[in-house]
Amino acid sequence: MHVEDLLREFGRQIGLPDLALDPSNVCHVIFDDVHDVTIETDAERKQLYVHASIGKMPVVNKGPYYEKLLHLALFGTGLGGASAGLDPHQGDVILWRHFTCEGLDVIAFTKAMELFLHVISTVPQSLDPLRQGDEAGPATGTDRFGRMGQGMIMA
Repeated sequence: MHVEDLLREFGRQIGLPDLALDPSNVCHVIFDDVHDVTIETDAERKQLYVHASIGKMPVVNKGPYYEKLLHLALFGTGLGGASAGLDPHQGDVILWRHFTCEGLDVIAFTKAMELFLHVISTVPQSLDPLRQGDEAGPATGTDRFGRMGQGMIMA
């Protein structure tokens, strides 16, 4: 299924019939007024990436936080198949999924998105207690959801 068709059908199912990539091959979707999820594709539109910030990396007490995050990330089992990374520019912990567009249908994508949303809403609850004594401030140059406006995939 082509990315445009996949997003249009997915958007229709979630009440956003005009869901589409912008000219930079990126779209942002805010779920439940809380979860800002970025969907983007590579220039050839053969790969699809879904990612979201689950918060700032702690400034202090990093060891236990990293340990818990790495435990959850082992084979993606604690992250619902997602992977975790650190945005070095913003200090955000990013959860992301990758999809090959060939053979991807809207049913499989919708199920994967439901799981991804569940993960980005629950994983921070297991990590936040490890932030004791940490007061990470908001990123600079971002909107109210902490995004920079562009995607993260660089062509």
